[in-house]
Amino acid sequence: MFQFKDTTRQQYQYVPDSASIADKRVETWPLMSSPWPTLGLTLVYLVICWQGPKFMANRKPWDLKGFIIAYNLALTLLSVYMVIEVSQFMGSKKYWKSGKKTLAQLETQEWFNDSLV
Repeated sequence: MFQFKDTTRQQYQYVPDSASIADKRVETWPLMSSPWPTLGLTLVYLVICWQGPKFMANRKPWDLKGFIIAYNLALTLLSVYMVIEVSQFMGSKKYWKSGKKTLAQLETQEWFNDSLV
């Protein structure tokens, strides 16, 4: 029990310090400057999940087949792009010798994070 409290306290103290260890190269990217945009999008998602069924209760279902096909195609192409990028820097000797992430790695990670939102 005491270990849980200590771990929680350490994590709580780490959060304010995370801005000081953040990578300065990505602070201007969308959703990377602070946690608030991601938390806001999460809140919007939860409101839609909560209110969506009430909104659609007496309406005809929407035909989303075309949108879903385009969305799946876009995510498939994005996944192929990310696999190519990751395989390029995973295969290089610089990746294994350097402890720092390259800008290409950070951009690929940002694309992955954005595709989840």
